[in-house]
Amino acid sequence: MNADPFRKLAELTEEALITCKAELSMLPDGNLICWHDKNGRPHYYQAYCDLDGTYRRKGIGKKPAVLQAMARKGYLEAAQDILEGNLAAITQAQAAYVPCDTEHINARLGKAFAGLPTDQLENTQVALVFLGINEDLQRRLVQHEQWAREPYERSQRYPENLTLRASNGTMMRSKSELLIAERLARFQVPYRYEQVIMVGGCEMAPDFTFQDRNGDEFYLEFCGMMDDPGYVEGFKSRRQIYENAGICAWNRMIYLFATGNEIDLEDIDEVIQKKIMPRL
Repeated sequence: MNADPFRKLAELTEEALITCKAELSMLPDGNLICWHDKNGRPHYYQAYCDLDGTYRRKGIGKKPAVLQAMARKGYLEAAQDILEGNLAAITQAQAAYVPCDTEHINARLGKAFAGLPTDQLENTQVALVFLGINEDLQRRLVQHEQWAREPYERSQRYPENLTLRASNGTMMRSKSELLIAERLARFQVPYRYEQVIMVGGCEMAPDFTFQDRNGDEFYLEFCGMMDDPGYVEGFKSRRQIYENAGICAWNRMIYLFATGNEIDLEDIDEVIQKKIMPRL
């Protein structure tokens, strides 16, 4: 877990605040005011103070450029107020934040836990189930595990390339797929590898198949050689077959892209935590 998940948010907020202030410095002095006459028609004025402190007000209803600039100024001033408040809140959160990782959790455990293995409790999802906090999730995980263990048709394509064995015994084709499988196991996500499905009359075998909370299946395709033009063309053809059947990135398909058939561990974990686990 990121030791300071607020750092990037603070940086983006500070950048937005600097940009906001820079634009404000170039806009006209004063504020935009408006009043409506008895017929309901709006009348716009620029209100400001002279160098001697005298309050002034001049009509700008017939000066669209000035009116737009003053309206923009009001908008940016409101944005600045929000950004400054957010930055203060983020700073307070940073000061109070404690990472929920193994080190900090163990530091809060009593002497009774000394010497006990805690590696099996590190996964957040497992910990929630173990503590009985999410009984519904526990029930669904059991169902997903039963589904994953049921017999299913696996792809027979190039069986000689199945040379890598995952911790659950599944034979796989690439180190990247093996890494994905082990991270799925780490997060206790049941899956089927290269399950054959019929899509628009075509036999397809997505890399990983999952079962969602409604019992429907969804898929993960690892596209590991997006730097290879020939591979990209093949990917486009497969994607079109899926999309013609309504299986797309915004529905039941998750694509994980990489180059050189290598994938970053953080990218895998992000997909698992943000796109797979919420559906279980």
